[in-house]
Amino acid sequence: MIYRPQFAYLTPKGFRDVEFEHFYDFTTLAALAPASGSTSPVYSLPLNIDPDAEFHWRGVKVDHLLSLNVGIRFRDTLGNYLSDDFVPVWLAFISPSLTAYTGGQSCIHEPEIVCPASSVVLLDVCSYDTVPWSSGGLGSILLTGVKRYSDTSCECGEVCQSAGVSHA
Repeated sequence: MIYRPQFAYLTPKGFRDVEFEHFYDFTTLAALAPASGSTSPVYSLPLNIDPDAEFHWRGVKVDHLLSLNVGIRFRDTLGNYLSDDFVPVWLAFISPSLTAYTGGQSCIHEPEIVCPASSVVLLDVCSYDTVPWSSGGLGSILLTGVKRYSDTSCECGEVCQSAGVSHA
């Protein structure tokens, strides 16, 4: 299990939580690889939440192999900043095991942040170096947590929503 909560969260009756990670890198979000030669901060990068279920965001992992001199700042789905300023990746978002993704835990935050289906978390990124961004950019970001599905039965008589299945 990649995510281990600091405090246990109970799933309400009639719902089912499924562990999930939203993965973003320069192939899924081109702006994570800023143009070579730029030292300017990049603001409001959209991290889209899947449309099938509400996401309970409980932690963050950043690929620190490419991003030691980078600061990031998140805004929740309501536009509220989660920090007053950019936070150095090396200070707050590197997992305790100091591994990129394999076997490391995410850096958790309390309380969890509920992101409605199809909502957007915004990310701001700045470089602390005086030299331009490398062509590698920030690397990868994982938002860890759970998707919450309703256990209500659909027209077919099965509990389809809880498994993430939908019928047309």
